[in-house]
Amino acid sequence: MKTWQIQLADKTMTIITPLYSLDKSEGAEAVITYFPYSFVGIIVFLSSLVAIVAIFQYKNRLSQIKLGALNALLISASLVISMFLVYNAQKPFAPENYGSYGIGIYFPVIGLIFNLLSNRFIRRDEKLVQSVDRLR
Repeated sequence: MKTWQIQLADKTMTIITPLYSLDKSEGAEAVITYFPYSFVGIIVFLSSLVAIVAIFQYKNRLSQIKLGALNALLISASLVISMFLVYNAQKPFAPENYGSYGIGIYFPVIGLIFNLLSNRFIRRDEKLVQSVDRLR
């Protein structure tokens, strides 16, 4: 899944993914750089792990809310780091050659929106349960 890609007229190409950066020139071997791009992949993996744990905490809504807040922080960090890395990758090129964003740059935004919605509905459910407990 590509986050960002550029191909210049002199047949050089740069691709950034969540795990590595690939620089390829015509007639030359591809250069793969893992550091610091692998941080985004690690943060995304941690975020998905926190989301899976939060799903199975349905009996304890307060811990679900805390895990949702942690997940929002992790997703935001992955988005900020991705944008920072793409911005730094664009610097050496002329303004008319900024490249194109892949679908991978939008996934953290979609994940953040769904995470915020889930936290909202978990809070709403917790308030409903507390209001029913007061009536007993």
